Amino acid sequence: MKIITNNKMDDILASIEAMRQQEDASGACYNYLTNENITIDESSRSAMVTYLQQVEQTLKFSPETTWIAISYLDRYLSSGRGNSHSALHNKYQFQLLAITCFYISTKLFEDVELSPLVLSKLCKGYYAAHAIRSMEEEVLFALNWRMAYPTPMEFVREYIKLLPDAELLHHQQHQHYDGALLQRAVLERVAYSSSDMYFTFCSPSVVGVSALTSVLISGGLLSKTQRQDFYFLLARSVNLIDVMEAQVSIKEVSLVCYVLGGLGQFDVLSFILILTHPDISFYTIFLINYAE
Repeated sequence: MKIITNNKMDDILASIEAMRQQEDASGACYNYLTNENITIDESSRSAMVTYLQQVEQTLKFSPETTWIAISYLDRYLSSGRGNSHSALHNKYQFQLLAITCFYISTKLFEDVELSPLVLSKLCKGYYAAHAIRSMEEEVLFALNWRMAYPTPMEFVREYIKLLPDAELLHHQQHQHYDGALLQRAVLERVAYSSSDMYFTFCSPSVVGVSALTSVLISGGLLSKTQRQDFYFLLARSVNLIDVMEAQVSIKEVSLVCYVLGGLGQFDVLSFILILTHPDISFYTIFLINYAE
């Protein structure tokens, strides 16, 4: 049986907090598609995400590599630096930017090196190797070389350490719990988020936690008590309101529908928590009880 000591729990939460500070330092994205008189729209972005995911699958890269590439693209276009504005007015420049961000991501996070020349050949020469190198320099300077950016799955892997042992997890179908299977299911939801512009404005921690909790809830993997304990840990390191909104957008479990279908009164535990933990908001107690 896995026993998480207070010291171990504090270490995990400290690691999460360090990653939270790192994501905050990277700056927030804005909806660059609202700029006037631009050629690029949401369908253009979605098409490039789909294309990069196909390249990723062909080369057997990690879906995280594509997620990171798209985060580079969004951060660059939100930066207002260099030629970021012109990339929104020219489809070729926009596509070149996306390809280059994918190239940078593979250089940093994949074991196999994908050279600009090889990438150019994969694109049938439409994007020249020298153009990819030039755009790489443009992106690196625009982002101030801040390329080490925590991914949603890095947060997920830390939060999974806070879950009960496999044999203690409750499952409505009484199926065997598989930790690797859980991560794959979460990764599918994270990959889905890349193509949805909404998640551009969400921090990696929110994307990761919303994907993880949606899998846990839809699979019935946590009992009510386990869910309460886990959500209180989440409340110490992430905004649960943001997580709830992201869950709805990720098209999994709608917390609002569940509440409307089964709203009841707070139990004794919740009442005690409100009295003994004044720093915990009423809304947090609400989510812990009814986020199922």
